[in-house]
Amino acid sequence: MAYENNHYVPQLILRRFGNKINLFNVRTGEVRYKRSTLNMFSEKKLYPVELENKLGTFESNIANLLDNKILIDSNEVSLTRTEIWQLVQFACISMIRTPNSYKSLKNKQEAKVSLERQGFKEAPLENETDEEYSQRTIEVILDSKNVDDVFKHTKVTYEACKWTLLFNNCCLSILDSTEAKEDFIIMDVGMICEHDKTRFQPFPLLFSKDFVTKEMDPIDYYRANEIDEILKRGYIYSTLYPYTVKAIKKEEITKKEKDKIFAFYMTEEKMKYVHANYYIIPVSNTRTISFINPFFKLYFDEELLALTGEKPDIWPTTLSLESMKTGTPKYKKNGELSDDDVFVYPVKNIPYEDVIKINCMSIDRIDTWLGFDESSKIRRTLNVYRLVGFQRNNYDSLIEEFKKLGYEFPKTKKYEDLKNAITEPNFTDKELKYNEFFYKNVILPDRAGIDIFDKKK
Repeated sequence: MAYENNHYVPQLILRRFGNKINLFNVRTGEVRYKRSTLNMFSEKKLYPVELENKLGTFESNIANLLDNKILIDSNEVSLTRTEIWQLVQFACISMIRTPNSYKSLKNKQEAKVSLERQGFKEAPLENETDEEYSQRTIEVILDSKNVDDVFKHTKVTYEACKWTLLFNNCCLSILDSTEAKEDFIIMDVGMICEHDKTRFQPFPLLFSKDFVTKEMDPIDYYRANEIDEILKRGYIYSTLYPYTVKAIKKEEITKKEKDKIFAFYMTEEKMKYVHANYYIIPVSNTRTISFINPFFKLYFDEELLALTGEKPDIWPTTLSLESMKTGTPKYKKNGELSDDDVFVYPVKNIPYEDVIKINCMSIDRIDTWLGFDESSKIRRTLNVYRLVGFQRNNYDSLIEEFKKLGYEFPKTKKYEDLKNAITEPNFTDKELKYNEFFYKNVILPDRAGIDIFDKKK
């Protein structure tokens, strides 16, 4: 049965924060305590009946997966290939179904240019509204058993391809905040992500003073997004470059050098679809499903480390090593490749500093409604966020409500340091060199139509 009241944050998530939860409206400052989940994070007649029924069936499977596996064990989670794909589907749909995305997805078309360059065309439908395009995208994802199915679907859309490629190329991770004693929160924006620390830095700060010249493209001084994710890619390309040039010139390269080329090319190939350090969806007040950029496998994956022989000497995220640790999960079934193969993922209890950093990004990006279980377990998050000088959302009235409950909001060095870690990322000299390499040898040649590894070069 489909209901006219359609949840864009499914009740399967809301109920795992508590039977009744607290709400804060960032637009009006309204606080609602201990409310039923029935009428929150929802809109009337948001989805047509057929789509609501499909979502209901899919959500039942996800609810069983959460209750029987993801939220059970404090140490590890065992998942089949089929279940991993279900989490990829869930992540994709979580992004698309929220009102802002759902009502404007067709106009965004962020995936169109890159996919058309690869010769791919989506299935065109005349006079399709934004909502109908989003419905079609969700249906394509729900109907598919893997990424290949998405591309072959008769109703395929660019956005269905984009999101499934993105999450399928990430490394799945389960993060837990129980030991941190700071809860995750409910968002109305689907999920949050953190970009490479080059993303939002003013252009000159990305490079050493000696490198910045008057001749540099002036548009870069104002559009840091033009050079998004250059720290990670700068490291990979500068590592690849000398060995690849030698190979192009047919000079002798060692097996070790060939191994490095293979390892970094494979990583870069996956990174083409992933444009952040990580993507996070809270599935309870103490646990998240996380999708981590494949770049971070270079630090931890034993097979990759055996090929590269070194860990990257950069750190592009504000989170700790422990929270970003990823590699190849344990494989529990031998034999032929099967959807029933089992992979074991460790549950990572992350430090309170990382929970607060994740939460600060979350409450900064919330559109209208913040949901939470206990006031005491998001207090430290609000205390750090209130110190940030460029807030998108104002939580002063919620903080005043918390003060009435007896909670204090001290401005101590501990909280100042956390705020600085979020808002003032620094670059080492090596990191500046990698940024410079990528700008000079990849971005500028690309603008001129030159391939960095062109044999004619």
